Amino acid sequence: MLSVALDVDPARHRPARPSYVIWLRRELDRILDRLPAPARRDAARLARRVLEVVGAGPRRGRGLVIFAAPGLFREYALPVPVPSHVELGRPDLVPMLWALAEYPAYGVVAVYRDHAQIFLAYLGRVALVGEERLELNTGSWRFKAGRTDTYTRAVGIGVGRGAQEDPFAARIDAHRRRFWKGVAEAVLRTLRALRVDRVVLGGSEESVTALRDVAPHLVRERVVGTVPIPTHATLEDVRERTLPCVLEDRQREETRLVSDLVQNAEGVVGRIATVAALSSGRLRILAASRDLEGEGGECRRCGYAVPSPDGPCPACGGPVTPRSLRQMLPRLAHRHGTRLELVGPPSSAGLPDGMGGLLRESAP
Repeated sequence: MLSVALDVDPARHRPARPSYVIWLRRELDRILDRLPAPARRDAARLARRVLEVVGAGPRRGRGLVIFAAPGLFREYALPVPVPSHVELGRPDLVPMLWALAEYPAYGVVAVYRDHAQIFLAYLGRVALVGEERLELNTGSWRFKAGRTDTYTRAVGIGVGRGAQEDPFAARIDAHRRRFWKGVAEAVLRTLRALRVDRVVLGGSEESVTALRDVAPHLVRERVVGTVPIPTHATLEDVRERTLPCVLEDRQREETRLVSDLVQNAEGVVGRIATVAALSSGRLRILAASRDLEGEGGECRRCGYAVPSPDGPCPACGGPVTPRSLRQMLPRLAHRHGTRLELVGPPSSAGLPDGMGGLLRESAP
C-alpha cells in the first residue's frame, strides 16, 4: 500500500503550481528507485494514480491523506494540515491518528445576557448543536405587599418569590441566575451525550462570569479557556477564536505525558526498551513522536516485533523482516490494547529515540 499525507493548506501554497505536488513527485521517484523491477511496476501504477488525483486541481481542506493499493483507493480531505510524508508497504496511520488526537472534539459555550449557544468543534469544523433563550414577560408581573407572584420562563423553568428591597430588579436577577443554571445543565447533558470533555467559554465577560458563579463544577471539570465571542460571530469566527485554547491544552497534556515517562519509575524510554515492552504486552500507554522515522523488524515465524531489523528474532531465533516503525507501532498498540499517544513538537523533543511508554500496573 502507498500511504500519502500532504499539507495542502492554500495559505502556504500557490494555486497555479502548489509546491506539495513537486515534493510528492520527488518522494515517489525516490521510493520507486529503490525497488526491484517487478515491484517497481506495480508501485509506479499506484504512484501515477496518486499524482493524477493530487495534481487535478485545488484541494478541499488543509490536509490530505491517501491510501492506495491494488483494488483500493481512499482519499481523506482534512480541514487541518498534516505533516507531509510518504510510505510504501503496510498502511501508515500516523498522520491520520495524529490529526484526530491533535484536533480533538470540544464544546464551545457562548453566553450573553439573553441567550446561550452550544457549539461542537471537531477537526477544525464547527456546528451549532444547542441554543437556550431567556424570555421575560414583565408585562404580566404584578407586585403586592409582602410577596411577588410566581412566574415561569418560556422554556419551562419555574421561579419562586422575589426579593424585598427592589422586587422588579430582584426578579430579573433571580430569573437570570436560573437561566444560567439551566444553561450549565444543558451544556453538561450535551457534552456527555457527545462524549466531549473539553469546553471553551465565550461571549460577553459579564455573562461568562455569571455562568462561572452558578456552575463552578462545569468550570472545574471541563473548561480549558475563555475567549470573547461577539453576539453575531460566524462559525469560522468561533473556530478561529477557540481552537488556540484547545491546542494549548493539548500541548500541556503532551508535556505532562512526556514528563511522566521520563521521571516515572513505571516508565520506559528509548526505542529498545519501548518496543520490547510493547511486544510483550506490558505497556499501558505508548507515546511516539509524530515525526518518528527509522526501521524496526518483525519475525516471520512468530510475529515478535524488534527495534532493529538486524539479527535473528530474540524470541524464537527466526528471520526478521524490516518494517517501518511508523507502520509497526499503531498495529502493535492495537494488538495489545495499548493506548497510543502521538506527540508533536516541541514536546516530542523530550522523548529519547522518539518513543516511550508507561507500564501496566503489576498484579498484586
